Amino acid sequence: MARERGAAPELDEVLSLRRMLGELHPGAAPVATQVCGPSITGARVLVAVPGSFNPPHAAHLALLRAGILAAGADAGIFVLSVRSVDKEAVSGMLLEDRLWLLCGLLQDLALEGAADLNGVGLGAAVSSRGLYVDQAAALRRLCPGAQEVVFVIGYDKIVQVLDARYYDDREATLERLFSQARFLVASRDQSSAADLEELLARPENRPYAAGVQDLVLDASLAGVSSSATRLAISAGSSAAGALPARVASFLAATGCYAAPDGQGRYGRRVAALASRHLG
Repeated sequence: MARERGAAPELDEVLSLRRMLGELHPGAAPVATQVCGPSITGARVLVAVPGSFNPPHAAHLALLRAGILAAGADAGIFVLSVRSVDKEAVSGMLLEDRLWLLCGLLQDLALEGAADLNGVGLGAAVSSRGLYVDQAAALRRLCPGAQEVVFVIGYDKIVQVLDARYYDDREATLERLFSQARFLVASRDQSSAADLEELLARPENRPYAAGVQDLVLDASLAGVSSSATRLAISAGSSAAGALPARVASFLAATGCYAAPDGQGRYGRRVAALASRHLG
């Protein structure tokens, strides 16, 4: 699926991804579907990098690699949710295009033949839910024999995980989450390991501290984010330093983020895909 036929996928290829996404129903039991890569169903230790990937960038790849090495994982995946927390309305890049890029990036990573990832299964999956507790349950169904599921996230996301406003019953939900998964957390922007330590030392967070560990990434990646990338491109910058070559080529070829949603070259691509889907 991720074989590159050009800088961007053909609409028919994206349409097949759209149909697959349409089969995921947020109202049903949490489910995850692997989109590309060797099957991870037999993974013992699964590392998952969840995100909206709007667009995928260099820090996402670094999180996956660092998480795999830190956890001693035999499989690592990107997880894109059809409904992301705090980002329920899809804007910017189509989910289908994000998936195509993720699969291509993993293919590129596998072709590099890095010794530290030798024997590790790399893939991408889609989840019907955005909350990590639901994604953990879905990944457990996808990998029923997994001894560990390890989420690799940035500091801003662990703050979100521990925030009571996302849950009807915070204690019960977090107990369920941490019984199914643990977290590796990388610093973001101005945050540091000391900030993570302070967060976990708060009385309401102490019961979950054992399930959270600091993950060290190259300091140059701390400020890399999808939102900053979109802002730079909309202002006329290439944001090349934050983007893998495949993603930069896609953005140049499609005009994604160069104009407001529904406008410009990418707006025409979105409209063309919608027309084919309805047809």
